[in-house]
Amino acid sequence: MVLAHPNPTQPQPPALRKSPAPSPHALVLPGEREARVARRLSRQHAAGCATRARMNDPETVARNFFAAWPRRNMEELLGYFTDDALYHNMPLEPVTGKDGIREVLNMFIFSEGLEAELVQVATRGDVVFTERVDRMTLAGKRVVLPCAGVMEIRGGKIAAWRDYFDLATWQRQAG
Repeated sequence: MVLAHPNPTQPQPPALRKSPAPSPHALVLPGEREARVARRLSRQHAAGCATRARMNDPETVARNFFAAWPRRNMEELLGYFTDDALYHNMPLEPVTGKDGIREVLNMFIFSEGLEAELVQVATRGDVVFTERVDRMTLAGKRVVLPCAGVMEIRGGKIAAWRDYFDLATWQRQAG
């Protein structure tokens, strides 16, 4: 609450402090400025928590992971996985842990024009289903590969990822 002091030439009572209000004679009750700052910080904290919650939301984790593909930064991509994550690219044997995942991602992650077009995404709890079209150029050959994937998210990271696609389609295009 802002009060105008009745006589600005007389000394102000010690309990009242000047505020950066538009009027040069405006006074602020004790604790009001602190309360305003606390409310602003509380709103900022709530917004930050909501942003972090959205970033850890399973669907957002999956979308952000695929959106990172064109940057082709292996360390960034591995950062999306838990240390004990499972990755099963169905034509291959499943791998566990970031080192195993790195080996499989190395097969395609550095290809030119890499992108994953998300066609459909469905989420139930911590499980995210994706229908997508992966695109890349390997050794001068353009590959367009329809895929379906299932991700299990734990603590904002991918704990399991199973990918399904037609191996013959891959072989025909990648040769």
